Amino acid sequence: MSYLFNFLIVFLVMIFQTSLAYSLAILGVVPNLVLVVVILWVIFRGREGVLIAFLLGVFLDIISGQLGVSTISLLVVSIFILFISEDVLGVLNLASRGALIVGATIIYDLIYLLYLKFWGFDFLFLGYLYRLVLPETIYNLVLGILVYFLFSKYFDWLLQYERQINLPQRIKK
Repeated sequence: MSYLFNFLIVFLVMIFQTSLAYSLAILGVVPNLVLVVVILWVIFRGREGVLIAFLLGVFLDIISGQLGVSTISLLVVSIFILFISEDVLGVLNLASRGALIVGATIIYDLIYLLYLKFWGFDFLFLGYLYRLVLPETIYNLVLGILVYFLFSKYFDWLLQYERQINLPQRIKK
């Protein structure tokens, strides 16, 4: 049953990202809900978030036809967050989670821009950092704080549900 709820969340995130997110663009910058969800899923559920990163990345790659760049970017970010949150930061508060969202957005966008450069797309790298990465980082931080509170409630409920049916608890606090 919990897998059904998780699948529903992943499905809704993909619908939002591929259709509705563009209507929320500010100065041409679209929020990256997929990235925010992956970051928070890894923070709350650990390794399960890496699987979610893979699934969302494959779906984005299928939609965009970009030869795996979303999958690679999301996997690198999710493994980075998993390592940092478990081994370096320990117990996470809201400020450190915000810092993880900022750092992960920068890493994700850098991987994406390097991919485009590698395949010969012509653009000013520093210009894109200023016009795309900085605004998207701020946008994702605000979005991440909002989604954090929703996920906090959801994963608390999921933990209670897993305890009720005697599933191994996979939630991290």
